Amino acid sequence: MNCSLLLLAGGIGITPLHSILRSLLLQLISNVGLQAGILKKVKLIWSFKNPDVLFGNETIESTLLMVPPGEAYLRAMAMKRIGKSAKDVAIDRKSSSKHYKDYKDRKSETKRISEDYVLDDEDDIVTEDNALASRSSQSSRSLSRADDDDELRAVLAETRKQEELVKAYKQLDMSMYPTLKGDIHFEVNLHCTSSSRGPGPKAAAQRAEKGKGAFWHPLIPKRCNIDAEIGRLRDVPDSLVYCVGPDLLIKAAKEACTNHDVKFRGETSEF
Repeated sequence: MNCSLLLLAGGIGITPLHSILRSLLLQLISNVGLQAGILKKVKLIWSFKNPDVLFGNETIESTLLMVPPGEAYLRAMAMKRIGKSAKDVAIDRKSSSKHYKDYKDRKSETKRISEDYVLDDEDDIVTEDNALASRSSQSSRSLSRADDDDELRAVLAETRKQEELVKAYKQLDMSMYPTLKGDIHFEVNLHCTSSSRGPGPKAAAQRAEKGKGAFWHPLIPKRCNIDAEIGRLRDVPDSLVYCVGPDLLIKAAKEACTNHDVKFRGETSEF
């Protein structure tokens, strides 16, 4: 049987949850106590308004940097290698989807036009109508072939883009990132409710002076969807949500745990 631990922190509520996360990481790294357990996943979700509570705390930052980067970050790095942003990829997908929808719409319209020339009463069929229907049918087949060719070209182009992305992903220098041995997966999500994507000017300057590199757990500039995150634990037996933060966060997490039948423990921690 497998279980997961979801740590939900709001603001300074990170303090006790950071201690739990760091303890688990150190046990795993030192091969003490975690290898034979049923715990398979530990996920920390930390929401805050001021990003400097992270970038101004070297202890917490050092702990989070013990966790390897997530798939989203590595994918973004791969896209950067091939000169594409996440927005570009989203546009490509939207364009491909729109192309396919337009293609289906044109096929439906062609079928409708062809059906307009099918008459119920054979007495109403005249030579001119037959000729017009024949020309329409030929035109429809020609349009259909052209649309099929366009769709094939679009699919091939999308395939090439995916191949480029996979190739760039494999070329990433993974030696700069930590690795965790064992069968426990650690994950970190950082949500900045002020929509900030990095440290403030003072913290940024201090990081630059110390030669600190990029932080591979990017800030997500929006609130966390608590219900969706807890909902993912619905089918994972004996999982636990441990939440420390303001009353609103505690209330939302507790309600979601009740709805999804997930074990909950919470402590209020206000600024």
